[in-house]
Amino acid sequence: MNMKSKDIALIITWIALIIASFFYDKEILYFIQSLKNPLFDFIFLGLHYLASWVSVFLLFSLYFIVKDRKKLKKFVVSYLITMFLVLLLKNFVGRERPNGLDMKSFPSGHSAAVFSALNFVSEKYVRYWVFISVLVMISRVYLGDHYMSDALAGAFIGYFFTRITASLLSKKL
Repeated sequence: MNMKSKDIALIITWIALIIASFFYDKEILYFIQSLKNPLFDFIFLGLHYLASWVSVFLLFSLYFIVKDRKKLKKFVVSYLITMFLVLLLKNFVGRERPNGLDMKSFPSGHSAAVFSALNFVSEKYVRYWVFISVLVMISRVYLGDHYMSDALAGAFIGYFFTRITASLLSKKL
């Protein structure tokens, strides 16, 4: 993978956002949850189900089965490796969720899933997928499943780890 100065700047910015949000996680959580209303409840709960790991995997797999089998292999392998890394981190870090349900808050798997898929979205649709992906990150905080630093870290891992893995696989497939 060729690292351009644009990529390095994006990585540094993203890491700075993760670190900064970690210090303000509770304030961000309280602010986002103060916006609760029936319309947002409906939208963000819908995004919760649509952006699950399995949904994203199936959606993109079906698309590539029809379009491009080589790209499908790259997507499936890099996506599964990335999601395995997310599961390992969740169990290793053991951060409690804001809602107190378990100790698997960091990083957000939903955010990782949608940002992982961003690597495979065509240029024509990338801005729509970015919009959806950001809404998914916000939904994780809105629903009380994650802090913003969890969502940002999941997005970072999903995007960059999948990108690196897919790039390495390009040489082998």
